[in-house]
Amino acid sequence: MASMSCKECGRKVSRNAKKCPQCGIAIKGKIPLFAWLAIPVVFLAAIGYLYISTKSSTPSNTKQPALPVADIRPLELISRKCGKENINVYIVGEVKNISPESMEKVMAVAMFRTKDGTLVKSEEAIIHSNPILPGQTSPFKVGGTDDPAITDCYLSFKNPSGQPLTYITAKDRQKEEQQIREAQSLLSALGYQVGDIDGILGTQTITSIKEFQAKLGLPQDGAVSNQLIADLHKSKK
Repeated sequence: MASMSCKECGRKVSRNAKKCPQCGIAIKGKIPLFAWLAIPVVFLAAIGYLYISTKSSTPSNTKQPALPVADIRPLELISRKCGKENINVYIVGEVKNISPESMEKVMAVAMFRTKDGTLVKSEEAIIHSNPILPGQTSPFKVGGTDDPAITDCYLSFKNPSGQPLTYITAKDRQKEEQQIREAQSLLSALGYQVGDIDGILGTQTITSIKEFQAKLGLPQDGAVSNQLIADLHKSKK
């Protein structure tokens, strides 16, 4: 049986003894070798964990650019026509990618309904251009077998994941651009920096709108509206 000397009285005692039988002092066993070896391993692991945690929690200094309007409504509907041919019903037209990114497998979704709005059938098809590049226009046609109950058709778009892709019509886009140009001209006349008068709701224009809204004590949404135009005209007088 392994033994050791009592530090108090010097008597040989068993390493398993809790106290010396001679003087009664408590016996402190030696720490096993493997326990000493484990200490640096645990210490290094703790240092590594702290380093990884610090790197992952440190906020990035890179500012995210403001999302342009095209990211919110990535498509412009150039044309759309509902029709029937022989035993088929369809929607045909053209759509333009007005986002800064190319898009793959854009699906045109046609919903054919009765006069009271009841859905008769729904069809979908990938638009002709795949992928459709930024600024590119693509034809599309989607449809299926006709049904006498069908009187109305509705169109939408979605991506391969099934998420809706909102769009603006060419007519509404033209009106919107004219309104943005008017807002830019009025802001520029009032001394705000909007950049080019181009009908594009860019970062400079949005910032100037927010500054103008803040000056009037209005909600700072940076949006162009009829009310904004009216407020700009009023401030210019």
